[in-house]
Amino acid sequence: EVDGSHIGIIRMSAPLSRANDAITDLMSTIIFAVIVVTSLSIALGSYLARRTSSSVRSITKAASDLASGDLNQRVEPTASDETEALAAAFNSMAESLRDMVNNLSGERNQLSALLDTMADGVILIRHLFYHRQGEGVLELMNPAAKELLSLNTTDNIGERFLEVVTDTNIQELVYL
Repeated sequence: EVDGSHIGIIRMSAPLSRANDAITDLMSTIIFAVIVVTSLSIALGSYLARRTSSSVRSITKAASDLASGDLNQRVEPTASDETEALAAAFNSMAESLRDMVNNLSGERNQLSALLDTMADGVILIRHLFYHRQGEGVLELMNPAAKELLSLNTTDNIGERFLEVVTDTNIQELVYL
């Protein structure tokens, strides 16, 4: 500008094809980035799902083995796994169950030894409410009871008391 008047105008421009090429390059980069991010997301999701389902399958198998009687069954927790708390709870439950079964087994063995060495006869009868009044099934009978009742059979457990013990005086004592 000279003394407030314009001397000339300069017009600068780029060809339209160059702008279209830049837009195409940008679109290609965006599409490539979307494909890469989508692929990585699918791969990571698949990995996490496989890892989690593997942990759940491991816990399920351990629970099945525990239910089948393997009281030493434990689950190895996977570090930073979503099922780590579940595995820890399972292991705690399995430990408690094993301790309870061992305690009950020890108590049962003590009771059995006591009953087997007693001179007094002991009979345990489970009453059957769906039969006539006073009927029951033998749950337990120690050797002294078998000898006192002159029972020759080795095991009458599970049989009806009235069929095993036919002495009416004893039957009356039991079912007063």
